[in-house]
Amino acid sequence: MNDAVIGLDAVTMVVSGKCPKQIEQRIEKRNKQGRLYLEVDKTKQNETYNVTIVLPSIIRPSNLKGFSLLDSVKLEYVIDVVKHDLQEILGTNNLEQLIVKKLEINANKSVPSRVNADAITELMARALLKPDAQQIEHCHGVNIHEARTIKTKIIDGFKTARDSTGRYQCKFYRKDRQLELENKINPTIRMELVYNAKGVSQALGKKGKGISVLTDILQQSAMQKLIQRYVMDVRASIMPAIRLYLEDATEFSVK
Repeated sequence: MNDAVIGLDAVTMVVSGKCPKQIEQRIEKRNKQGRLYLEVDKTKQNETYNVTIVLPSIIRPSNLKGFSLLDSVKLEYVIDVVKHDLQEILGTNNLEQLIVKKLEINANKSVPSRVNADAITELMARALLKPDAQQIEHCHGVNIHEARTIKTKIIDGFKTARDSTGRYQCKFYRKDRQLELENKINPTIRMELVYNAKGVSQALGKKGKGISVLTDILQQSAMQKLIQRYVMDVRASIMPAIRLYLEDATEFSVK
């Protein structure tokens, strides 16, 4: 995915305090194209809410492409939109109150329609999923013979267990299929690392158990650090597993 643009996607935070509106369970904000870009969920804790912001959907029709360094020129606009919505929903526009719980960083790769993108996803699943770890596969079945009931499983995407450092999980899936754009655009595969609070703080260089808030992320310098961390983690953890799988597969086929 050397030519893929790396960007930030959804960031989930927690905020506590009184809310001017009665939130039964969830309040959503959508862009002009109907795509979700902000949601506020009531938690089981009193006056505590989860806030999720899909950064690219604030400036684009969808999150097909992540919020990259090239988009950082629009940070002030993003901040203004978020402040306006949170003031309306929660009665506060103090972004420093929003403590980061997790952050998604991804790279997307569009492949020619003649390429079997599902085979790529299956290869990645075999290389990265471990049989003894807690992980998730999203699949669907298709008939391979119309006159029979024989079916095959297609892996739409998967999520690995947390990495050995306890900072992130890897998600790999067909983004075009998730957005219901299959056969409308070229197959698009996404490799996403979902960093928890520990992973975000470490990427930003916070010492000890320093927490990160939304204002820590919405800066060009911070985005650069986060994207660099993504690249380092892919090189250190994801690529070696893929190379090892391919070496094993090659050795097996030779025998």
